[in-house]
Amino acid sequence: MQMIEHHPFWGYLLLQMQVVFDETLPTYAATDCLRYIWLNPTRTATLSLRQLGFVLVHELAHQLQLTTARARGRDPVCWHRATDYAINRIVTQIPHPSRAGPLYTPVDGALID
Repeated sequence: MQMIEHHPFWGYLLLQMQVVFDETLPTYAATDCLRYIWLNPTRTATLSLRQLGFVLVHELAHQLQLTTARARGRDPVCWHRATDYAINRIVTQIPHPSRAGPLYTPVDGALID
């Protein structure tokens, strides 16, 4: 709900997704770039709200940028890393609506999938 309040664009997109909790997920989160976001509740339980927001927006950005559809035979690992890099730059530049600085905080030392 905080995402809807602070950044309605991303909040609305998140409401369109089905969030599924999966403790076997080897990372914080993943998406099919269509309808689902999978979250690992064990890994995300220790994140701050700003970090959890970062993870969720990161996954939503994969959907917006059609990263799966645009892969078109590229090396999957290289393509995924490149899209993660571009997406993380976008998410870290989303401004906080009521104070200076970014709205979301990247997860230190972790690659987001």
